[in-house]
Amino acid sequence: MKAKFVNMCPNCGGTISDERLELKLPCKQCLPEVPEKIVQMLKNEETFFAGVSEVRRLLKERDALKNYEEFYRLEKEVEDANKLFYKATGNKLWSAQKTWLRRVISNRSFAVLAPTGVGKTLFGTFTAVYLAKKEKENKSIIILPTSLLVKQVYERAKQMAENLGLDPERTIIAYLGRLTGKKREEVFNRIRDGDFNVLIVTSQFLRRNFKIIWNEGANKYSFVFVDDVDAILRSSKNIDQVLMLLGLPQDAVADALKLIYLKRRIAGYYARRQQVPEELYSELNELKDKLEKILKGKLKGCLVISTATGKPRGTRVKLFRELLGFEIGARTEALRNVVDSYVLPESEDIDDEVVKLIKTLGKGGLVFVPVSKGLEYAQALNEK
Repeated sequence: MKAKFVNMCPNCGGTISDERLELKLPCKQCLPEVPEKIVQMLKNEETFFAGVSEVRRLLKERDALKNYEEFYRLEKEVEDANKLFYKATGNKLWSAQKTWLRRVISNRSFAVLAPTGVGKTLFGTFTAVYLAKKEKENKSIIILPTSLLVKQVYERAKQMAENLGLDPERTIIAYLGRLTGKKREEVFNRIRDGDFNVLIVTSQFLRRNFKIIWNEGANKYSFVFVDDVDAILRSSKNIDQVLMLLGLPQDAVADALKLIYLKRRIAGYYARRQQVPEELYSELNELKDKLEKILKGKLKGCLVISTATGKPRGTRVKLFRELLGFEIGARTEALRNVVDSYVLPESEDIDDEVVKLIKTLGKGGLVFVPVSKGLEYAQALNEK
């Protein structure tokens, strides 16, 4: 044991050792002895939930089960969702995706700062479909930077929905661009009437058609997923609209902006090593109290923002901190397992060497060919 943490026992809220806390065990007062078998189960991601279930059972037998029941229910939902993820995709959630899912289930908004390729978009797509499966009243919106991505995510989401026993056409709707006449009118009517569970659009479509998507607050979104926040941050209007989709009133956004500017003024006094006027502190506290009252019961949904850069700029980006309690780019969530390596070809035929490497490494790779060799060369290499 290296440390003890006060008020951190997941069951009674008492003092607990770092060793037990790391394993998600309750303190010794709640559970004096833990069989080694259960300890090993908790150390393994594949058997973690089974270990949590055993701990819950032991606490019930001692008539000591308290807050651990909530933790058990959260982990049970993650376990159930993991099974649905496998059914939907043929794969299992990996550790970072499970962490993100726990936050969504707990209705905690957050930003995912991670490199391209770790499964952020897949997570957002599945979560939207999963919430539709969980409750038919749930509505989600996925906001993407390009129409091409909208099409790709739409196709993947439909396949997931079908694999989970949902009606893809009824559950999911996307605006694919350049729709005309009757089809365009039908899509707009469905969006306005809330006749969907999952809506997939570009950030540009959101900006131009926000009134239809929001419908004066009638369309309540339990999950908002912004893939590539850079596209949203280019427009302050987009940021305000995303916050309103979560159920936040416009006056909350306005007061949060006032709070940001006031904090900046106070920081300026500190930077110049000057005394901060007392009236500024009074104004700060009044604004905080006012904002707290406005937000109480207003926030309905969970916002997840995905970014690979983590370098947001502008004043309005600070609204996420003031209204939802998180910052974009605070820390990196996950890194890919990448090894930089190279191979010296044994023969003069580079193509044969490439084919050999692909067969050795298996599926999931990318092959970049010189632009100068053109599409025909790429197709010929693909046929090999």
